Amino acid sequence: LSICLLGGLKVVGGESTELSFRTRKTTALFAYLALRAGQRHSRDFLCELFWPDADAGASRLSLRVALSSLRKSLSDAAGADAILRVDGDLVWIDEACCVDAAEFERLYHYAANVEDLDERLVALAAALGAYTGPLVPSCDEALLEAERLRLSEMAARLLRRKGQTLYRQRLFEEALAAAEASLKLEPDAEAAYRIAIRCDMAQSRHDAAARRYRQLESRFIVDGRTMEPKTLRLGQELVTGRVGAPVEPVDTKPLSQDELPQPLTPFFGRKDEIERLAALLVDVDPSVRLITLLGLGGSGKTRLAVELVRRVESLGPFHVAWLALAGRRSVAEVRSAIASAFDVDGGARNLAAQLTRRIGDETVVLVLDNL
Repeated sequence: LSICLLGGLKVVGGESTELSFRTRKTTALFAYLALRAGQRHSRDFLCELFWPDADAGASRLSLRVALSSLRKSLSDAAGADAILRVDGDLVWIDEACCVDAAEFERLYHYAANVEDLDERLVALAAALGAYTGPLVPSCDEALLEAERLRLSEMAARLLRRKGQTLYRQRLFEEALAAAEASLKLEPDAEAAYRIAIRCDMAQSRHDAAARRYRQLESRFIVDGRTMEPKTLRLGQELVTGRVGAPVEPVDTKPLSQDELPQPLTPFFGRKDEIERLAALLVDVDPSVRLITLLGLGGSGKTRLAVELVRRVESLGPFHVAWLALAGRRSVAEVRSAIASAFDVDGGARNLAAQLTRRIGDETVVLVLDNL
């Protein structure tokens, strides 16, 4: 069986069956499990994730009701109930299922590493063909928002890579179409604007190129952000007609810099661990978005994190947000703490989108201590 989450929600076996669940929460639960097919989740974990503000008894009951609803809906889908596995305290989607979102991610990572231009275009076409729309667009549950945004941004990056590749092959109209498609998914992507502007310039459409630049510039002025140096240099040609002429940057409100804990004793050893972890943060790999330090209480996880952050700060212009979460027991409390650190509305459904806009082009290391 195959599970389709992109552009809709359905199960495909002998035939395609649209899925409809009783509540948004049940829909989000199914999507969450399907995105991680084969991964076991404890009932306590799912209760805390989906019903963080309910007491233990109420959240357990809500989970039982949701799983019962899932079984019933899946049983109506040509025997698809077999894909939901429950074994005592563990719940998961059968690993034999093919999930379209997971297949898209696999094709994305392959296409991102193909060097030959012709082979790259074939790989990009396959990956973009697998992205058939937003993740479960009918469900606006907050838990899916970050995943929906992440997958959409991956598709936008593929379109930009396609545009860059086509531009190198001097296929300017096709490159422009790819850049414009990328902007529909990620309207503030400067790299897509640069591709589109270069395509216009290559075809002597200088007025159109200048309009694009002014459109981007206006968006950044409204948001109080500064464009990347590459974009500013491109604007020098378009706006002033003189390469190298200065362009006045827009002042922005910087992200506040949280204070790190200040240990009272010197730090010894663990150099290899710090270097390995620093490499993961500095040599940005899109597949590495989370690093977890595990250990017994008192084993030095917080101290290691402090020294790691100091090392990372010495290697580049990183903003560090350090959040001490001791005593915060629910997802809602953690969400609120993160929102406060970045001065955005923690109660909004689109927190991930707000954080993306707030952070802008900065490289941020978010440390959640005692999570």
